[in-house]
Order: sequence, then structure tokens, then C-alpha cells
Amino acid sequence: QVNLNGTQIDESTQLSQKWLLVQKIVTQGAKGWDLSHVDLSCASFVSVDFTDADLTGANLTGTHFSSVDLSNAKVKDASFIGCTGLSKSTKLALKEQGAIVDDELIPAEMKVN
Repeated sequence: QVNLNGTQIDESTQLSQKWLLVQKIVTQGAKGWDLSHVDLSCASFVSVDFTDADLTGANLTGTHFSSVDLSNAKVKDASFIGCTGLSKSTKLALKEQGAIVDDELIPAEMKVN
């Protein structure tokens, strides 16, 4: 996982487009953003607002979440495999909305068929 919290990025910083986007999300939040089909894998998002964001088909594999707001986010076909920091109830809610999550992390009595 890559944690860009507190980093200072300017025009001389050399990062791929993916990590520049991650840094922008970390510093500005992503409320209402279209992040559909974007690779955000292995990032670390702490206190990030994803309210109303479109994460349809996004790759969030191996990403760490802490105190994030995913309210009303579109998550159909988004991959949350191997993510850390999400509660079981959040993972269940994501799965119910069509996201791909680690089934073994959801108790059997809460699984959606």
C-alpha cells in the first residue's frame, strides 16, 4: 500500500497519473467524482469523502480505507478484494450494491446469494 497523506506534490514531482490522482483524492476528497474504471489499487485513503462518487468498475484491490464516507457511491463491479479498514457491515453493503468483495470476510449469516 502507498500512503500519500501529508505529501507535497508540485510540478517537479515525478509520479504516474495513477498516483497523482490518488494524491488529489487524498488532499481534495472525491465527493461526486467520476472514478469509474479507474485503478486505485494499493492506495491508502484516510478520512476521504467518496459521497456520490462513481466507482463503477474501479480497481480498489488491496486498498486501505480508514474513516472514509462511501455514502451513495456507485460501486457496481468495483473490486474491493483484499481491502483493509472496512467493517463487515460496509463490505456487506458494498456487495449488495454489486461490488466485488472478499466473501470469506463476511459472516455466513450475512452473505448475499
